[in-house]
Amino acid sequence: MEFLNIFSEFKLDSKVEYFVSYYLYKIDLYKKSSLKFSIFNLHSIIKIIIEELSKNNINRNLKFLQEKLIYISKVDNIIMQNYKYKVNEIINNMTSNKKYALIVANNLLSNINNGKYAKETCYRIEKILFSSKVLKDIKDELNYLTDSLIVEYIIYGYGKEEIEKIIYNVFSKYSIYDKHVETNFPVLPKLNNDNEITNYIDNLTVKNRIEALKSYFEKKSNKFYYLFNIKGIVGDFLDIHLNNVDIYNWKVAHKFDIEIDKDARKMAPTYEYGKFEKSDIHCSIYIESIDRDGIFEKIRQELDQALDILYTYHNIKCKIEIDYSRYIVFDENKNYAGEGMTRNYDEDFKRDVTPLDYNYNDNMHELSKNYNNYSNYILKNHSESAQLIKNSIRYYRKAKEATRNEDKLLNYWICIENIFTIDIDIPDSILDKNERDSKFNKIFSIAPYLIFQIELINMYWEVYYYFNKNYIYTKNSKNYEDILDEESAKILQFNSENINLLEFIKNYELLDNKYLLELDQDIYKKYLEVLNNSSQLQYHIKEYIDSEKETLLLLYRYRNMIVHNAQYDITFIEFYIKQLELLAIRLLKVITEEFYKNEGKISLENIIINKYINQKQIIKDFDKMILKDWFQKQK
Repeated sequence: MEFLNIFSEFKLDSKVEYFVSYYLYKIDLYKKSSLKFSIFNLHSIIKIIIEELSKNNINRNLKFLQEKLIYISKVDNIIMQNYKYKVNEIINNMTSNKKYALIVANNLLSNINNGKYAKETCYRIEKILFSSKVLKDIKDELNYLTDSLIVEYIIYGYGKEEIEKIIYNVFSKYSIYDKHVETNFPVLPKLNNDNEITNYIDNLTVKNRIEALKSYFEKKSNKFYYLFNIKGIVGDFLDIHLNNVDIYNWKVAHKFDIEIDKDARKMAPTYEYGKFEKSDIHCSIYIESIDRDGIFEKIRQELDQALDILYTYHNIKCKIEIDYSRYIVFDENKNYAGEGMTRNYDEDFKRDVTPLDYNYNDNMHELSKNYNNYSNYILKNHSESAQLIKNSIRYYRKAKEATRNEDKLLNYWICIENIFTIDIDIPDSILDKNERDSKFNKIFSIAPYLIFQIELINMYWEVYYYFNKNYIYTKNSKNYEDILDEESAKILQFNSENINLLEFIKNYELLDNKYLLELDQDIYKKYLEVLNNSSQLQYHIKEYIDSEKETLLLLYRYRNMIVHNAQYDITFIEFYIKQLELLAIRLLKVITEEFYKNEGKISLENIIINKYINQKQIIKDFDKMILKDWFQKQK
């Protein structure tokens, strides 16, 4: 909730306050790979359309992308003002006159690439934020433009953490350390001394700060060398140069002074602890990037290509792999610039599969029961269904252990496909009649319903987390009065270790009129209102099912391009892999729980059809049963 400090510090009007809070809300969704974050704006969809038209050319994908582009063309004022003719030409020809549409799409891409459309988005945001219109009149367009701005930062090369920092940077002031001024504000003119810097920053208007957002599209790429070890290969002879990659033995070639300079070595403790020994085979890659945190997939892709060549030209009989666990970074002049290690643990992802009982993971009795269930009903079970479940679990593990994103995606997909290896004719009324791939058709048509209940529960955990964080922040902040009395906070289990979601839902009315921001009303309060409103709930259910199907379509597109060895844009692949991981673990959770419940004496066909029918029945029941009552029956 640090952004509340911005509001109190700068006395923002309602429009700018809403923009800042919405921006941070959406980047949080992106960090969690939430279905509620869309990667689509004009720039991203044109890139995907070009990819499809030139490489994949699958009508299913083209029709989907055509519908997306039609929608974007109706809500994007920048298109209406500058690109309407070209966009319409692409829409009208992409499924029929594909070569013509490809030429037009490439022509349009040249107009919007390299930060051009991004800056237009910034100008449009500035225009509506500082117009005479009130918030309610610009909110829909502002939401779309903010989503589009974040997508542009991603395409330009910024990582998740840096995109989040951008909004704080443009509203940063300055600090003085040892009489020296430091600031994160991104745009400073040529000033002569610290007094001029502090005076300049003190006199910045809110409009000046919003205008600074576009400066991030004027930054030039930094150039780095990344140094890794290679496992599985030895030899004093090695000194290979492949494009931007060097593979060499320290004894033969010294690529960086720090490797042989004992004094400089103290700056790089990785060497001291034996991670980069003299006998190691080193691998360095020269790479350009706006943001160092967002380039690992690009590094992996290029290094994989270098390893392909090694296998081709040398008689290598063992597995070779890059050790990504530790690395050292040098600047373009080969001076030491830092080091790091990869981080696999993600707290936000762990929370994304929270059950009704928050303390479940600490309940050893429940965990022991699940281990016993797995032993008794799956490991000892030789039925075809048990074998398919075991295979799915194995591929889930293989995906988790994989270092390459392609391997992760393929293994997660195989995990899901195994679950849907069911020998049964599904009625046409259930399946998407336009989808010819039978296995994908089953996944596409049925999977979103199987995990519907888990998604519903997680949605309300998100609401709890948000208001709990809100309460803790305001409680500890000098700038805000308490928005909730202690007794109400206790009943809602805020700032508590023992949490039961059902109790929070039962007493959610205590939060009435306890909202700090307009965004609270738009995003989180509506979820609470849905608890007693069946018609709104049905709308949210349809929105979720449509989003899940859209995601499956895009994931399957990636899967096909990997299988067919086609080149593809990797900008959003990590985002989608995380969504695929969530889908896989939730499907496994649903399937195994039903399998345990029936003591392993049930087929996958029965589990999937029964679960699908039951979930569809629940959705229909919501026409006459409110969600709050349904939650109370889940005890």
